[in-house]
Amino acid sequence: MVRLRLLGVPIEVHLSHLVFMPLVAFFLIEPTGWAAHAPRPLAVALSAVLVSSALLLHELGHALAGRAFGYRPVVQLIGLTGRTLPNPNETIPWQRDVALHLAGPGVGITLGFIALAGYYAARARLGGALEYALLVWASAHLIWAVVNLLPLHPLDGGRVVTAVAMRLFGRDGFLYAQVFGMGVGVALAAAAFAFRAPLGIFPLIYVLHTAVLIAAFRRGELPRQAVHPLELAFARARELYAEEKFEEAQALAEPLLEADLQPELRARVHLLAGWLALKLGLGRRALDHFSATPGGQVPPQAVAAAFSLIGDDARAVPLWEEAAHATGDATLLHEWAGALIRLGRESEARRLPGLHLPAAFEAAQRVPVARGDFASAAKVAEARFAFEPSAANAYHAACFWARADRADDALRLLALAAQHGFADLQRALDDDALSSLRAHAGFGAFLEGLRGSQLPN
Repeated sequence: MVRLRLLGVPIEVHLSHLVFMPLVAFFLIEPTGWAAHAPRPLAVALSAVLVSSALLLHELGHALAGRAFGYRPVVQLIGLTGRTLPNPNETIPWQRDVALHLAGPGVGITLGFIALAGYYAARARLGGALEYALLVWASAHLIWAVVNLLPLHPLDGGRVVTAVAMRLFGRDGFLYAQVFGMGVGVALAAAAFAFRAPLGIFPLIYVLHTAVLIAAFRRGELPRQAVHPLELAFARARELYAEEKFEEAQALAEPLLEADLQPELRARVHLLAGWLALKLGLGRRALDHFSATPGGQVPPQAVAAAFSLIGDDARAVPLWEEAAHATGDATLLHEWAGALIRLGRESEARRLPGLHLPAAFEAAQRVPVARGDFASAAKVAEARFAFEPSAANAYHAACFWARADRADDALRLLALAAQHGFADLQRALDDDALSSLRAHAGFGAFLEGLRGSQLPN
């Protein structure tokens, strides 16, 4: 095998191609003009090179179209034909499939007519090998392009007709395309044999191949709707997200960004990874993913949540406001109010129409808790207690102060909880949130006070 690279495309020329192309030139190409008088080996060699180059350029047309779509194509010349492996990084959409298969014949027709125009424009002045080369090259390009446009599998025309038919008629379109191709193939074979042309055997070969495809369709084996592995992995990550298995989803989605993704799929992965980062409390990572997602795809509430998670509520507030106004969602309204409360703008939050202030305080606490900033959560909880004095609110604030290792503030709020009727001794004994107070004398006094309140008068 000979390996080379042309226009950035890897080319693989198999030994069978190097053997059969000279044989085709020897038996099928008429020695006319210059070739009729030139040494036979030289004429055969030149003809083989011209036909092979036409085949190569046809496949390069497919390959360059694939590169334009972001694929990594490889061209292979095997025996009397060639093929292009697109190596796509996506499930190829039908319109790209059509473009890929038309690109090869398009290149052939273009170069064929250019060579033919050169031949007719200069044949009186050229003569010799160059004139012969232009004629053979033009013929090779045009014949190869026309043959490949026939609606027969696996020719380019057959694949184009199949792609369009399946787009129009779904799975049954595959059958319609094969039946149409079989009709064309039978007609071509009949016409060829009517003129005693032995080349009629070639349409019959394609007809037989089409019959095999129809039989496979009837058995339910074709067409195969294979989905690219990268898209399957993304779909699975979305399923895990929907199941609230956020860490598993993140472990599947993040590595996808190291792969060679199509821009659209990359944007969708970044968006999903950003949401996953939010669910896991990773605001900075969420912002990184959202910044890599094209504008308009990231809702304002997602960016707002990311800014809130990193403690930048000043930038989050206008985004929460935008999201709340755009959707009318009460949850987003309370997130907006929660961000205002964290900024010390509680009076402004209270003026928001339709606000349920306890829900706003819950939202205000949720973000610092997700960040592990229990001191900020305690301040919000104290503000809620000030708005709605109760044993539950005071106790809640005390727990946050304890988790922030602020024993004095925790004990102060526990005392307020007791003053407002907190008497659940067992809860105070078992609550892990108060574990930092266990050795504190003040906490012992608080517990004794609870025990005393439970003694009968």
